[in-house]
Amino acid sequence: MFSEKGGGHRVNLNSPLGILEGFILPSGEVAALAFDALPARWLQEPEVKTSAAAETAAALEEQLAAYFSGTLRRFDLPLAPRGTPFQQRIWQAISRVPYGSLTTYAGLAAEGRSPRAFRAAGTATGQNPLVIIIPCHRVLREELYHRALRHPETLTEAGNYAGGRDRKTALLRREGVIKQPPGFPGGVSPQIIEKRHQHRHQQG
Repeated sequence: MFSEKGGGHRVNLNSPLGILEGFILPSGEVAALAFDALPARWLQEPEVKTSAAAETAAALEEQLAAYFSGTLRRFDLPLAPRGTPFQQRIWQAISRVPYGSLTTYAGLAAEGRSPRAFRAAGTATGQNPLVIIIPCHRVLREELYHRALRHPETLTEAGNYAGGRDRKTALLRREGVIKQPPGFPGGVSPQIIEKRHQHRHQQG
């Protein structure tokens, strides 16, 4: 945990699926990573770039590049996700889902020692502050999960995701969970994602 207005270092990183924005504490832990832009609360923090933060920023960029190239399956970074004890348990459970594997919201609730709280587990999953690193893209609703197990060739989309459905689907294609269509190495063109993202904002 850390105090409000403690400051940190914001980083912008390119990826095959668009811009990732991160927030690194002065102590060097990654507190947030989001597609497109960080939530507003992080933008209110003063910019504080320490040597520890700079070192973590370089490691974050290197490991994300390795993940997208297919050579890294588990991140090794100092992390400081901020949340309630229940959220922390759910995020820890998500972190234990291996590369190329899946779980459900009910499965997370059981892992978080609250087996009946699957809806709350879904909410906590959607509030994950560290996309990709805490791999919430590997969490599916029950119907999609069972389809992925029994008839993976019929699974063409992966459901809701803070970074957008297209990105969730593309991440699972990269990990071999969803069948890869021809045309794009990541399954979805970043240009298509960006156009759909802009369209959603225009509609909102």
